Amino acid sequence: MHNSNASLAVGKDKPIQKVLAALEAAGCNPQPTQDGQWMALCPAHDDHKPSLSIGEGDYGRALIHCFAGCLNKDVVAALALKLADLYPPASRRGVPKRLRQGPKPAPTPEAAVADLIRKWGQPSVRYPYRDARGKLVAVVFRWNVDGEKQIRPVRRARGGWLPGMPEEPRPLYRLPEVLEADVVHVVEGEKCADALAALGRVATTSIGGSNAARKSDWEPLRGKRVVIWPDNDEAGRAYGQVVARLCHDAGAAEVRIANLAAVWPGCPEKGDVADLLAKDKTKGKRYTLKLLKRAAAEAPPWEGPQPGEAESAAPPWRPFPVDVLPEPFRGFVQQVAESNDGCDPSYVAVPLLTLIAGCIGNRREVEIKADRREPAVIWSVVIGSSGTAKSPALKAVAQLLDPIEQEWHKQYRQALARWQQSQGSSRKSR
Repeated sequence: MHNSNASLAVGKDKPIQKVLAALEAAGCNPQPTQDGQWMALCPAHDDHKPSLSIGEGDYGRALIHCFAGCLNKDVVAALALKLADLYPPASRRGVPKRLRQGPKPAPTPEAAVADLIRKWGQPSVRYPYRDARGKLVAVVFRWNVDGEKQIRPVRRARGGWLPGMPEEPRPLYRLPEVLEADVVHVVEGEKCADALAALGRVATTSIGGSNAARKSDWEPLRGKRVVIWPDNDEAGRAYGQVVARLCHDAGAAEVRIANLAAVWPGCPEKGDVADLLAKDKTKGKRYTLKLLKRAAAEAPPWEGPQPGEAESAAPPWRPFPVDVLPEPFRGFVQQVAESNDGCDPSYVAVPLLTLIAGCIGNRREVEIKADRREPAVIWSVVIGSSGTAKSPALKAVAQLLDPIEQEWHKQYRQALARWQQSQGSSRKSR
């Protein structure tokens, strides 16, 4: 991995410097581009190919954009930053209101991707996402550009449409049909869902790719029989296990994971239902349905993740972003971790943040929305192998309050002694 420290020298205390430093600390490897911008792995989703663009705009503000559709608020939250950190503190009052409020919603989904249409032409396909009442809430556009697919989602916002994913929990694809069905087929991708729907089957998928299944609302599958059709690769099988657990937890009556390769001897790597339907188009609809019915019937009811499969679905490990902590906390975490062999910085930082939140208590609250406020309360658990210095790290954090507690205890004893003395004097006077 290339160390991009040299590329981060863009000026101290600039918002873009703060963003790049946070990306570097999160292991997202920001790299400079020829046009003076940066590209990095997006911290808000399981990114394997850099999809986050970083640049500097008017008034010194940092510009970020995830081409996979992640919202800016999710990106900065994943970096332990705030949207306000994208603006220079000294000039926020001078930033025009239109910039502080973000992009203006477009009147239609197509208008929200007008720049991309001018660049790539009309999208090859358009996948609509609707809520339970049938109202359009998101659209996924797909282009085929130089042999590669480019996917951009847009979401309904107040006053129109904006680029990005819909709010979580996200709706399932073809949701109104799912709500009316007894048997639902879950596939990986809208293309496969539409292919099964063309055969008269109710099919759905989650928006955002195989790594975003947990961000969708699977409650509509409660009480239904579910057949999952994973793609024929490791990522597909991991997706199948994750979806099976989500459907099970949502209360599905039955969950089965079908094996496409079992009925398709020549199933290629990454092969999916749409590939089978395209291959067997010449043999007719009845033949294809017979194969799918056989695969679904042969799949046993899902009983839980198999050994190794749950681990493969886990998100990749990332080091704790110590650099985003302010001083003196950052230095404290680094010092304790370095002084205890084998101690991961998270063993210090997690209990430290919990301690700080406890000191704040109910004196400060965050207004989540108009009718909901949350105090600074953090419940945390540190889990690690034996001998990795968890206890010394916890002890070092707990000792931070020892001088204060000792002083308070001293004041308590003195106050108690004065009270006892006053009580004794009161009895003698009687």
